[in-house]
Amino acid sequence: MIHRIKQMLWRQRRLVVMLPEHDAVRVGVYLDGYPIPSQIVSEVYTLDTAVTPRNGVKNAEQWAAFVDQHRENSWVIVLPHALTISQSITCEATTPDLIDQDLQKQAKKLSGLGQRKVILDHELLPSHQSDRSTYWVTYCQDDEIQQIIREHGIDNVAICDVIGSHDACWSGIQHLRRPKGNWMLVEVLDGGTSLVVFEDHTPLLSHFYPMGHALAKERGQSSKGTYRLGGGSSSTTPKPSPLSSGIQSIGEAWAREMERTILEHGNREGRVSSSVERQLPCLLICEPGSRSDWASQLQLYLGSSVLPFENWIHETSIGWKSKNLRQDGACMSTCKKSISLPSLLPEEVKQAWDQKQVDLALRSAALVACFLITVMLVVAFIQKSVLWDLKSDLLEQLDSVEAKVGKSLEVFDSLKEEYQMLRPLLMAEDQTVAVLKTLETLQSLSREDPGWMVLLADIGSYYSIGDQIQARALAEDTNSVPSSTTNRIVMDRGLVLEMVLDAKGEAMRRRLEETVAFFRQSDFIVRADTLPGNARRSIVSSNVLLSDRHFAISLELPSVSDQVQAPTSNSRQEEPSWKRVQPAAVSTNTISAGGS
Repeated sequence: MIHRIKQMLWRQRRLVVMLPEHDAVRVGVYLDGYPIPSQIVSEVYTLDTAVTPRNGVKNAEQWAAFVDQHRENSWVIVLPHALTISQSITCEATTPDLIDQDLQKQAKKLSGLGQRKVILDHELLPSHQSDRSTYWVTYCQDDEIQQIIREHGIDNVAICDVIGSHDACWSGIQHLRRPKGNWMLVEVLDGGTSLVVFEDHTPLLSHFYPMGHALAKERGQSSKGTYRLGGGSSSTTPKPSPLSSGIQSIGEAWAREMERTILEHGNREGRVSSSVERQLPCLLICEPGSRSDWASQLQLYLGSSVLPFENWIHETSIGWKSKNLRQDGACMSTCKKSISLPSLLPEEVKQAWDQKQVDLALRSAALVACFLITVMLVVAFIQKSVLWDLKSDLLEQLDSVEAKVGKSLEVFDSLKEEYQMLRPLLMAEDQTVAVLKTLETLQSLSREDPGWMVLLADIGSYYSIGDQIQARALAEDTNSVPSSTTNRIVMDRGLVLEMVLDAKGEAMRRRLEETVAFFRQSDFIVRADTLPGNARRSIVSSNVLLSDRHFAISLELPSVSDQVQAPTSNSRQEEPSWKRVQPAAVSTNTISAGGS
């Protein structure tokens, strides 16, 4: 699982290139990279259980394990030379539909295919003709591909492409230095010889001949005589080895077949047959021990200058080997978008590949989702643990605060009870202090001799006693009309002062204003004002009053409450208390200011 996540995150794409051979299969595992993919595994497996593997060749059981190990990777099948036909076709068609129809007609003309299903694909080649298009077309039979899939047990692997051997060679030389002009690539295998003719880097024709190492060995072993590889008397000429003898035996026919193919292609393309068409530079790929023999046949019968393919590879920085040319080319055509080859992938196999890619993408998405969900759950668990610890600490602190608040409330309740016990004493003390200060003020006022004071009473006693006196007077005089006693000034605490001024006219009015102003200057009196006649009560005996010079003054003291409030700066600018007196609803006998 960790390996899959790493491969998906780092986008490491593995590609398996398979080359089926007779009773064996050659595979290479490539890792996509820059600038070219790198081969990390190269193995040869035999599928014949009767043959004992040797020289590094692995058996069929190991092949099955290899297939199972790389089941999820992308696979490319390189078909053997004998199963494909690749050639260039020049078409006059200019639209894709006509081109496909023309190619289908060409496919039906191919000999040996019969009525079997033919798979073909094409790639456009560079051409100097504006009215004609040249295509490199590769054909194969669908049955051959399906048989390879069944025989090698790769039904359930992700096959992404099927490529012909000639096309794989063409792709393999894209990054190599190549001869200029026309040249040919000759690859000698056990089962035959592959020929591809190029013009610069563009293929012109390809062909496969069933003459190779195996036929040469068979011909050499059938020859009679004793073969000496070296040593002995200098007068005796050693005979060649069976392989060399076999190559010499089939060399002329082998070279003439390639010459005939090249000349037929030249005639088909409208070229004049000449020795120039025959004497093409040749890159030769074969076993190192037989290179000189095959090269001598090419030089003898075709007049070609043979260039060992390994020399061209050594001059490049890629580091490929000639035996891996087709594997490397197939890998390059799949990994690099700049290289396009005909694809022989059957439609049903392509659909299976697409479905596997969708399944792989879904599994990868599910794997990523599971990984992210796991990370989120771990992070959430860590966060929850941290939050749980913080919650525990906060709860402990909250319990401590609640305990302290409980103790504070107990102390507050105790102080409140004590305050309720002391409150009457404080109010009485405050009332006594206010009265004493008022008496002190009256004493100071009496030194100025404005008149004489006849009454000083608190606001509650003033109205309660006054109302009682008025009620008794009404009870004794049955003919009198009751007057309204509801008018009174509103204040929490205060005193009422009645006095007679010893002055007349304007002097009396001025003396009254000075007296009220004197009280207003006292710091313990909130408000001082004259008391209107309808808010006065007749308490003082009439024999000590002069009705035209008798006045009452209200002295409002600071209120006492549970909360001590600091006096505001504009407390003395509030409206007079007598202006807040509520008038009686019905008043039939108003008490005059001069009545007693």
